Amino acid sequence: MRRYYVAEVITRNGKEGFPARVSEYYPKKKTADAMKKKHRKGNTDPNTSYVVRWEEADA
Repeated sequence: MRRYYVAEVITRNGKEGFPARVSEYYPKKKTADAMKKKHRKGNTDPNTSYVVRWEEADA
């Protein structure tokens, strides 16, 4: 079973940093996508981007 989360990627000097999880886990990608927009809205730093990632969770 997959669980989705929003990760924050900070770019410095053209290098992408390790994505850090900024949201809780969601069962649906749609929910994570909505949260991604919310995070994006709250942060106007051009070096920060948000991506939706997933990981396998034990069912």
